[in-house]
Amino acid sequence: MFDVGNAFIVFGMSYIIAGMYAERANMLETRTIIYKLFQSIPLMTYLIMCLLSIMKIQLPSFVVDVSSIISMANMPLSLLLLGLYLNFTFAKGYGKLILKFLAVRYGIGIITGLLCYYLLPVDEMFRFTLLIGFILPTAVSVVPYSIIFGYNQRLVGTASNLTMIISFVLIWGMVNLIM
Repeated sequence: MFDVGNAFIVFGMSYIIAGMYAERANMLETRTIIYKLFQSIPLMTYLIMCLLSIMKIQLPSFVVDVSSIISMANMPLSLLLLGLYLNFTFAKGYGKLILKFLAVRYGIGIITGLLCYYLLPVDEMFRFTLLIGFILPTAVSVVPYSIIFGYNQRLVGTASNLTMIISFVLIWGMVNLIM
């Protein structure tokens, strides 16, 4: 369920927010937003599977078998993408802006995550999932959105690369401290 909510934010809300703050904000119309959301394969997959689940429709076993085989490639492909995507050439002149972004992102994320972990009266696994969720890296989808809406792609790419490394270290540290 966490991943479904994340998909709505990453593939839906991120696009809308990026469009709202773009110089060409007039290109963001309701029709464009709906069209873009229906082009998102991950988001549509979640919606279709949720509808099938609500209607209690089960997929044929061969579809589930093929999907489970393909899903085994998800982790290695994700790690490959991470290796191909990381670029350690940092945009000059954007240091203060990137540091401010990282400080706000992780400051709020860590504080909110720890408050949820220590104060919510729910199962520990749920609290730990929230804690980790608040320090996840910036979604890779922000890079294409920066191209679509005319943002500085190098700045966005640099910030995204840094969040992958920082989030990995933070998640590793929290898992070792809390577990």
